[in-house]
Amino acid sequence: MGICDLSRKTDLIVLVHNLSHKIPRYNHSDLSQQKPVLSLLLDEAKPLGIPWVLAVTNKFSVSAHQQKAAIDAVVQAHQASLSSTGVINSCPYVMPGVASASLSWGATGGDSDGRMGAQKVLSTPINLVRRPFQKKDIVLSVEGVASLCQLIHRVLRSQEEDSFQELAKDRLMVELAREQALVYRSK
Repeated sequence: MGICDLSRKTDLIVLVHNLSHKIPRYNHSDLSQQKPVLSLLLDEAKPLGIPWVLAVTNKFSVSAHQQKAAIDAVVQAHQASLSSTGVINSCPYVMPGVASASLSWGATGGDSDGRMGAQKVLSTPINLVRRPFQKKDIVLSVEGVASLCQLIHRVLRSQEEDSFQELAKDRLMVELAREQALVYRSK
């Protein structure tokens, strides 16, 4: 309904799928197979020429050998092309190691300034040999955000000329309607 309304024009749809979740699906009455729920939105956007981008996030929620298969399943379910898909890890992801399971030095208790009393030091077991060899937490950094932004900008730039022409056409229509209203009032 808001296609011709300039204040409600949709420039781009960014579809986001989190790999830690299943693809939400619905049973279509005409088809025997299930379709992704978001295909309802895409089925309306595609005929109108509204561009869309698929962002697959949280790629570290699945193991490394399952990532490609999971990403391919999402791309195939939404019938997206790889050129319109960005795979990102949008926030740092911590893979816990053995060290995080054991108590840290600060977790054993102490004064507010971090010092421990002599009694607490004596009662706390310390394994100086094993401590340096324990696994540390691995923090996987943010990945793919810049490439997703570039993809979005590229898609918007590819639609820019058409959008300017449509805007000019809509403005001409508004001006023509104003002029016709003035002529109609003057009669």
